[in-house]
Amino acid sequence: MTTLEQHEQQFRGGPDGVPAANGATPAALDYWRRTLANLPILDLPADRGDIGTHQPPARFVPVEAPASTITPLRRLAASEDTSLYVVLLAAYIVLLGQLTGQRDVMVAASPADREAENPLVPLRTGLDGTL
Repeated sequence: MTTLEQHEQQFRGGPDGVPAANGATPAALDYWRRTLANLPILDLPADRGDIGTHQPPARFVPVEAPASTITPLRRLAASEDTSLYVVLLAAYIVLLGQLTGQRDVMVAASPADREAENPLVPLRTGLDGTL
């Protein structure tokens, strides 16, 4: 059995674990409770002013980037054996860290399997290398 298979067996349940209703073992649930405990709230510059009770609706804004920007990012993704999405997500997390000065950043991202039961996955990143 490979390390990946052992990891999946540990966190999804298997001969040594009792799966929860969603397939996760108690050990896996404990792990995620600890990992996601005390999540920091991002202190974004736009959050610092008094915006009253008005909350504009969320929007999708299409952005086009020139090939001179995208091509090197695609090369970086290929060299790291990952996707352009992951490279852009990493850049976004670093940007949030720069804007807030916080070293512990959590974002929610869509998993590769968009048919999954949970549409978003929490990604907690220690920009100082601790997480």
